[in-house]
Amino acid sequence: MTPLDQARRLARAERRWLADAHDRLRRGRPDPRTAARTRTDRTVKEPQR
Repeated sequence: MTPLDQARRLARAERRWLADAHDRLRRGRPDPRTAARTRTDRTVKEPQR
């Protein structure tokens, strides 16, 4: 595998990851890695409203 192939594959994976994250944001489904944090944030913010 040439360095160019590696770069191309990495760029494709990166683009897919970005599109995924964007899709998730638009649909309002948080990233599983940050879901726990946002859930606790919501429970903290709700009583103040």
